Amino acid sequence: MWQRIQTVWLVAVVILMALFVSQPLALFTLPDQTHLLGAWGITDLSGMKTYYSAWPIGVLGILNALIALVSIFLYKDSTSRTFQIRLGTLNVLLMIGLLLYIAFVVWSYSNSASAEIGIKAWLALPMISIILQLLAVRAVLKDETLVRMSNRLR
Repeated sequence: MWQRIQTVWLVAVVILMALFVSQPLALFTLPDQTHLLGAWGITDLSGMKTYYSAWPIGVLGILNALIALVSIFLYKDSTSRTFQIRLGTLNVLLMIGLLLYIAFVVWSYSNSASAEIGIKAWLALPMISIILQLLAVRAVLKDETLVRMSNRLR
């Protein structure tokens, strides 16, 4: 399991998505106060009052981490590797959906509250995770091709 490079990429995806869910993603500056966009919604700086619920961000972040974690342990036979490729593709699509939803939330809240947006560096983690997930899918495809070629030679 650990001798394959895709395991390293998938563990990195799990770690990055766990960090993503636990950090503030954007800062909204209003004339009289400041709000934070987190994985579960837009709150004030103390986190006590929620102005906008954005729970799909947290759910999709956790789901992405879980899919990558499950995908780590699917490496034994050919059907598992094809399932691992499909899970990786699904995970990439879910991460793209997550980024689109974040863009929608930021756009709609900034327009409705007339706020200035300050993006945090944590918002780049899903984009990095997409690249790592694609690298993992590519490595699994290489393994599957190698196994099929060696079976053909027998």
